[in-house]
Parts: sequence; structure tokens; C-alpha cells
Amino acid sequence: MQMGSELTIGIVVYDEITEISSLILNLKTEMNHHASHVLVDWIFILNHSDHNIRNTILLEIKNILPYFNYYENSENNLGFARNIILTHAKTELVYLTDPDIEHSSYSLTQLLNLAILSQQEKHLMGFTGPVIHQSTKHEMNSMFSLLQYLSQKIPFSFQIQNHSFMNTVDHAPTCHLLLLRSRALGISGFSENIYFVGEDLDFSHRAYGHGFRFLFSPKSKVIHHQNMNLWSWCKKVRNFGRAQIMSHKKNSDLPFRLYRLIPILFLAVPLTLFFLPQKIIFSLFLFLTIVFLLKRSVIYLGLTVFSYSLGEVFEIFYPQLKYKNKSEKIQAQNINLEKFSLQNNL
Repeated sequence: MQMGSELTIGIVVYDEITEISSLILNLKTEMNHHASHVLVDWIFILNHSDHNIRNTILLEIKNILPYFNYYENSENNLGFARNIILTHAKTELVYLTDPDIEHSSYSLTQLLNLAILSQQEKHLMGFTGPVIHQSTKHEMNSMFSLLQYLSQKIPFSFQIQNHSFMNTVDHAPTCHLLLLRSRALGISGFSENIYFVGEDLDFSHRAYGHGFRFLFSPKSKVIHHQNMNLWSWCKKVRNFGRAQIMSHKKNSDLPFRLYRLIPILFLAVPLTLFFLPQKIIFSLFLFLTIVFLLKRSVIYLGLTVFSYSLGEVFEIFYPQLKYKNKSEKIQAQNINLEKFSLQNNL
């Protein structure tokens, strides 16, 4: 059967009980309307430590899908969860997404079409598109809009990308990523020792080091709901910065991507304040206050870049992200994964 006629959709679920239902229904609708010829195999990773939450999510899924595979990852190890999907998928095309992603009517189908048309391109690892951040909080949403606009002007492929034209990039987020399974496994898939954040950065860094790229399609847009306050968002972005450094340290034998340290340069801006006259400092403070009152999103964006930069610097000089070796519990869990699947299929 030719590539593209079969697809695995893999979803890691933590505690998103209502979101998982919407995601499945959206994907089912898209497949039925635009890709009815594609046979879809579903894999769910129940990633919460609480059995009751895992069971509630399982019931939600059963109400929508007549047949699927699921695996329980009670250790909440994210890298391990992603790798379960890769290693247990039975198709060459594997689509990874998350419950807080909202799909358009054609986002996944666009990636599938690209995969079929590009199957002779040996340098491609997978396919992705714009991940548009949105929030129910007005100030945060304005900042995300500004961030998406600026990302169109930046040639580099950081976590947030919004290129205007189809292009190859060296990073793709796992919340919206169609992978070629054999090539992904050829570079050992996702690291099972990265349990918290950065499994996608580590994977894409290794893919880049082995000469692979991801094809970015501006037509394949999804919405990533980020309904959090500014403090929570900055903490999340700081961890992204830490993970950027961690992935380079972990893969020190691979080519170094210097441009990923560019955000550190932004730290030089506040440091220069110590060398400026007090009148200029006061004028800058007054200017920033006015900007905050009139265009708060600009200040939010500055804090986002600052948090990311701070995360990179901290991880260089005061590393906190550790590689978590698989515990005996996870190893035993890995042996019994098929058991969980069979329990559902009976």
C-alpha cells in the first residue's frame, strides 16, 4: 500500500478531559471530508499519574472512537510517551498532536498531501505548519498576535514559526508534526530520558545533525490554546530556553547551531542600564510606562524574550534540566504496553 493511504495519529493526554473530545471530533471530521481514502490508526498515551483521571479520559475516547490503541504512562515521562507512539505505530506516516490544539478543516490533510508529493525527497524527516498561539486573555492574545507577525520576518526556525512561503526548517513542534516513522526511528526517535520539556528540541537537533529537515507549509495552520497568565507563560518560555541549551549539551557531538543563542543578546539591553545616566534611565522608565499603558502587548513580548534568554543563560551556568533515566517501573511498563492495548481491543 502506497505511502499516504495509512496514517497513525498519536496523542499524549495528561488531564485535558474536555479538550480530547473536541480534538478527536475535529480530526475525524477532517479525515472524513478531505481524506476519506486514508485509513487511520489511533494511539493515545494516558500520561497522568492518577488512575481515575486516566480512566475518565479513556471513557471519553471510547464514546467517540470504536477502535483505538492506548498505553498508560503513569510516570508522566513525555519523551517516553512520544516514543511509544513512534515505536508502536504500524504505518510509515505518524502524526503527532496535543489536546490543546485546534485544527482547521484542512491542516492535517495539507501535510498528508505534501508527504505523498515529497516521498522521493530523502532529506525530509517530516512536515509541519504554523502553530498560532491564542489566549482567552486579551493582553496575552495581543502579544501572541504580535509574536506571530514578527516571526514572519525572522528567517530562523525557533519554537514559534510563521513563515510566509513553503520552506524547509530545522525545527518542528510535536504538537503539529507529521513524521516519516522509519527516518525518525533511524535517529533513535525521541529520547526517553527527557521527561519534562524539550523532547522536540532534542529530536529536531538530532535530525538536523543527521542532515534532515522538516517541510513547512503556511497553509497547514493550527491554533494552540495558551490560556494562562503572563507569569505562567514566562515560566514556560524560560523552560524552553533551558531546553535549547540542554539539547545542545546532550548532543555535543553534532553540529552547533549558533543562531539559537541569539536570544541571549537581548540580555545586553537591560545590562546597559547600569552604565547610563540617571536622567536617561528615568526617561526610559517613563517611556516604558507609557507603552505599557497604551500597548501592553509590546511589554509582554519583551518579557517573553527576556524569559527565554534568561532560561538559556541559567542552563549554561546553573543547569537544572536533568536527564531522567528510565526507572524500573517504566521499564516494566514498556514490557506490558501491548497488554494495555489488547485490553482495549477485546
